[in-house]
Amino acid sequence: MLTIPSLRAKECMPKEKDALNVLFALMPLMNIILPFVWKSFAFIFTADVIMLVAVYYWKGAFMEVYGIPFAAPGSMAPKSAPAPKSQE
Repeated sequence: MLTIPSLRAKECMPKEKDALNVLFALMPLMNIILPFVWKSFAFIFTADVIMLVAVYYWKGAFMEVYGIPFAAPGSMAPKSAPAPKSQE
């Protein structure tokens, strides 16, 4: 939980920064709620790692940061380029 703010402090690519912003909001919430379900460090740590991978997948940060083509459908959609002008 404490690594998310330090990761946000470094220079990031835009998709990674967006993913870290979401994690910054969700991770503390999950770490407060999960001990009511099960008080196991291994369970909570595993849930944190799963959430980190899921948010990076959802935001498409793996391709942008690490070059791994692992992203949710539509998250890696190329930005639409303007239509070429016809020269008549």
